[in-house]
Amino acid sequence: MSKTEVEKKLNLKLTPETLLCIFHPVTLMKNTIEEADEVFAALEGIPEPLIFLYPNADAGSRELIARAENVSKRRRSRVLVNLEHRTYLSLLNNVGALVGNSSSGIIESTSLEVPAVNIGIRQRGREHAANVIDVPAERAAIQRAIRRALVQIPAEYWRIKESIR
Repeated sequence: MSKTEVEKKLNLKLTPETLLCIFHPVTLMKNTIEEADEVFAALEGIPEPLIFLYPNADAGSRELIARAENVSKRRRSRVLVNLEHRTYLSLLNNVGALVGNSSSGIIESTSLEVPAVNIGIRQRGREHAANVIDVPAERAAIQRAIRRALVQIPAEYWRIKESIR
């Protein structure tokens, strides 16, 4: 779908600075949301628009949803429950970066040439491309990685990408 079609379908405005956030419970840890404090603290401290997608249904997901809902109360942020695959890929294709710990940051973001900030240990050990920036679940490191991700693809790339849609 084109950027305009996605914006209309989801009733939102997408910019090259928009961040798509997908953060799942980390089942490798006893406390599955232990890394979440730093993630949400980092996201609270950035001005870019945020779109949160619901996490998977693992233990701790309700707490993550509540935190995303709380952050989304700020201007230019939204929480989306579920998207069919085509809409999701079209959304991902039109954001500045994917932020979180989803395998989508390893797989789909690479195919679409979208920078991904991979936070924490959930995807540890998985091979990935150069568009993926691995960071520990530490707010300052996350914020630095987001800044890097947003300048990793120059503005000229966005103009070219937009013109071919």
